[in-house]
Amino acid sequence: MNREALFCDGTQDYVIPAEPKENEKIKIRFRTAHNDVEEVHICTGNSSYPMWKIVSEGEFDFYEIEWQLSDVPF
Repeated sequence: MNREALFCDGTQDYVIPAEPKENEKIKIRFRTAHNDVEEVHICTGNSSYPMWKIVSEGEFDFYEIEWQLSDVPF
């Protein structure tokens, strides 16, 4: 696994919308090297949720999940 290719941050490219409001639905993206991983999961608390590959661009694959925010900080 190319660990240097793994990337996600709080910018508008990886959290959509970049400044979500309470109770809003967001999309979270994660980048990996192209064809380098079998699956990507987001982990929160004691739970793990699968992300889906949405696009491959050049050397990278991008995974995404929709997430419903609540009034509790994520």
